Amino acid sequence: MEIPFKELDLIEVLRTTSNQKEWFERQVAMVNDVRKTGRQNKQECQVCFYSMKVGGAAMTSSKCGICQTILSFGSTNVDRVCMNCATKHRLCKHCGGDIEFKQRRKL
Repeated sequence: MEIPFKELDLIEVLRTTSNQKEWFERQVAMVNDVRKTGRQNKQECQVCFYSMKVGGAAMTSSKCGICQTILSFGSTNVDRVCMNCATKHRLCKHCGGDIEFKQRRKL
């Protein structure tokens, strides 16, 4: 199967440049943790906080991975643990990893 040819034009260059610049700026913000206080208030690790989160438009329920509390969300992009457990165990509420990326031997 041959890939269709698409001529590169100015609009394509501008769009691609804008997308790449936005991606690069998100990575710089993540590494420098420019919104650290807001990130800590949301109880998320740097990767989850600064990454674009995509989810389907559907009300979704899930259970906290620790205490089994039922969590409700406005999309299919759900958190792994509730805020209480995330705070208590110093975890990212979205992915469930250590909020400071530390390796652990126990929860």
